[in-house]
Amino acid sequence: MNDGVKILLERMKTNPEEFGGVHSKWNHVISEHIAFLEEADRLAITGAIDKIMQQRFTEEVMKELIDPQRETKDWVEKVMDSHGLNSKGTTWGRLQV
Repeated sequence: MNDGVKILLERMKTNPEEFGGVHSKWNHVISEHIAFLEEADRLAITGAIDKIMQQRFTEEVMKELIDPQRETKDWVEKVMDSHGLNSKGTTWGRLQV
């Protein structure tokens, strides 16, 4: 196994928040080099990231069940605000995204 892969697999155990996602700390390193790694190394990395993301999914589901944060009206208001629009008097048909 590649030494860098060994290091990252250990790092995933201690710092899983650094992995999984487009903006994660290690994404650029992994994505730029994964095509050049041995098949077993690629599978080890993607498998470990999959486990991290599966755990995050479970955490998000539990969080939403325990304390629901999003309602449709809140979502609409956030989208409108993000575009600098006041939702009063504005219809979706007139909204340009």
